Parts: sequence; structure tokens; C-alpha cells
Amino acid sequence: RRTGPRRRRARPRQQHAKGKKTARERLDLLFDTGTFEEIGRFQGGNIAGGNAGAAVITGFGQVYGRKVAVYAQDFSVKGGTLGTAEGEKICRLMDMAIDLKVPIVAIVDSGGARIQEGVAALTQYGRIFRKTCEASGFVPQLSLILGPCAGGAVYCPALTDLIIMTRENSNMFVTGPDVVKASTGETISMADLGGGEVHNRVSGVAHYLGEDESDAIDYARTVLAYLPSNSESKPPVYAYAVTRAERETAKRLATIVPTNERQPYDMLEVIRCIVDYGEFVQVQELFGASALVASPASTASRLASWRTSRTCSPASWTSTRPRKSPDSYACATRSTCPWSPSWMCPATSPAPTRNTPASSAAAPR
Repeated sequence: RRTGPRRRRARPRQQHAKGKKTARERLDLLFDTGTFEEIGRFQGGNIAGGNAGAAVITGFGQVYGRKVAVYAQDFSVKGGTLGTAEGEKICRLMDMAIDLKVPIVAIVDSGGARIQEGVAALTQYGRIFRKTCEASGFVPQLSLILGPCAGGAVYCPALTDLIIMTRENSNMFVTGPDVVKASTGETISMADLGGGEVHNRVSGVAHYLGEDESDAIDYARTVLAYLPSNSESKPPVYAYAVTRAERETAKRLATIVPTNERQPYDMLEVIRCIVDYGEFVQVQELFGASALVASPASTASRLASWRTSRTCSPASWTSTRPRKSPDSYACATRSTCPWSPSWMCPATSPAPTRNTPASSAAAPR
């Protein structure tokens, strides 16, 4: 068995060959630059065996200047399987996140329970289920499925608020194709059984289908930028300046909705004319396409009107993100583009961006 530096160098190549990023590369994309602080790095490690740590990375970082907890399963270490050490690390992180009242992000890429540890590994899933339920409704919980998620592991994402998958490599099922064939005689692929397309279009389990890992993580970052850190706090508010373009866009409402009730029209275009900067996000865009579920960003002017007109629950997990379609008003340069939720009026400080340390920029008000 090969151990040492040569084997460790081979691990990233194995992930990249499958079109996947390593766990630490995913964390670099998720957090603002230089803000991730790992906890329990060497817990569960065995230096003599060439293993410096467990198959999960836990810690805290900042997303647009706000603290977020994360655990990322590392498929390059024992297939990302869950054992006693991994379960203890995850539960400890969740306890800390609940105490700090910050969101929890799970990056799932695991082969399931570690069979070498038997029932002890399965026990850890029960502990994680309980912690997930404790955090439910109190802090936002997001699951990024960026690899296999089978067996006991698949129940954890189902208990969280949002599930994000990718078009390739993401799979969620209780039992795999081999078990299905042995029990029913049916031959089915992993993608058809529990791939990203299936759970976004057919089952409705997932809430967003990313083109790749970068797109999926970018969606998670933007969702977190508009959710409150917990049910006791208010969602972040971004500055809003009325411009001539905004007024012209609002006037288009008079022409979009036809007078003939039998004539169809684009409801997405209606929403764009109503919300600030024409920006919003659809949740479960591919499931039940006859109905739209979306929400705009919270700006100072709209939040004031909400307070006077109706009660708005801060624990509503329907978040905001620009559609990545060619006709969208959204721009990738979110820190400078006025069509972006992270853009703020030039008279105020910009929100932290991925390439800007949070300490040198102001967080959302």
C-alpha cells in the first residue's frame, strides 16, 4: 500500500480526473478569501498510517462578511466515509454553529457509513440527524451534493432547508443500482436512479441544479448573502437607489400583461419589472414549472414598505439569486454591477467579495 507524500499528491488528481474538485478547493470557492478557520484538523488522524486527519473538514469562514459554519466530506480520504471521528467532528461543529447562531453548510461527497466500524459508524448518523433537527428553523442549513450521497448519508440533506446538486457527479439514493437489480431485477444507472436531473425535475427533492461545482457553490454563496443568520435576526439589507432605468423598467408593466386574458405572457418578465434591479432567484426552477417561487433582495426601501404593509418572517428560506439565463439582468461582477444584489450605492461601502478581505469592506447593513 502506497503512503506518504506521493499518495497525497495523487489524491487531487483522482478528483480532477472525475471532473470534481477537492474538499479544500470547494471551501476556497465558498468563503471570502483568507477567512476560513479549520477546527479539529488532526482529529481521527493516524500519522503512522499515512493519514493526517479524518475524512471530513470542519470549520468556520465568512460569506460576504458574515460567519458561516461548514463541514466538507473529503472523498480522497477513505472515500469520504463516515466513522466515529467524522461524526464527532460534524456534531461538534453543529453544536458550535447553534451556539453562535450562524448558518450551516454541508458539502457532501461520501461513500456512506464506514463498514469497518460497523454499528459505531451508523450511530453517528443518528447523532447528526438529531443535531440537524435541533438547528432546523433556527439557522439556515444548506446541503451541497457534489458527489455520491447514499445510504444513511442521504437522510441528512433531506432534513436541511436547501439541497443543491450538479448536473454531473451528484447522486442521492438510499440504495444503489446493484441493490435495486438484486431485489427487483431492474437495471438502472446512478444518474437515472438519483442524479441531479431526477431530483430537480421529477422528485422535487433538490432546489437548484448547477452546471458544475463552481455554479452550485456560487448559488449557495448568494443564497447565504440574503438569508438572516438565524431566526432571531433580520435579513441583510442592501442600499437601493432609484434610477431612470428603474423607472423605465417599472413602466413596462403596463404593456407586458395583455388585455386579452387568453393571451399568454412571460411571468418572469413581470417579476423583473417589479423587483429592484430586476433581480431575483427561482427555487426549484425545474420542478412544477407551471408555478414560480422566487424572492427579490431586501433593500432599505422595500424592507420599510414590508414593515408597514405586512408581516415578513425572517425565517423564510426562499432566497434571492440572479437567473443565469442570457436574458437575465444579472452580472457576474456582483461587487460593482448595479444589477447585482451585492452592489451598493456608491455613497455606501461595498459588500465583501470573494477577492476582497472582509476586514477591508463593510458587511451588509
